[in-house]
Amino acid sequence: GLAEGRKEGRQEGHAEGLVAGLKEGHAEGLVVGLKEGHAEGLEKGLRQAHQDWAGWNERRAAAERAGLPFDEPPPSIPHSRNGQ
Repeated sequence: GLAEGRKEGRQEGHAEGLVAGLKEGHAEGLVVGLKEGHAEGLEKGLRQAHQDWAGWNERRAAAERAGLPFDEPPPSIPHSRNGQ
């Protein structure tokens, strides 16, 4: 009857809403995770690049102070895949 129809409708609506909510939550979580991962990777890369340059510059300055030739090329600057 009417009560059963309402109950079935609520259950079906609840299930559909749950699936839609899970899909939306998964998509939002994926976007947030990718943004956080990108930011963390960028920060880590910048720290490493700074360490590479600092080490190279120290070796260059030490050679200069000692009057020695210094022909080590500077560290390369990494580029992202999108050219930035």
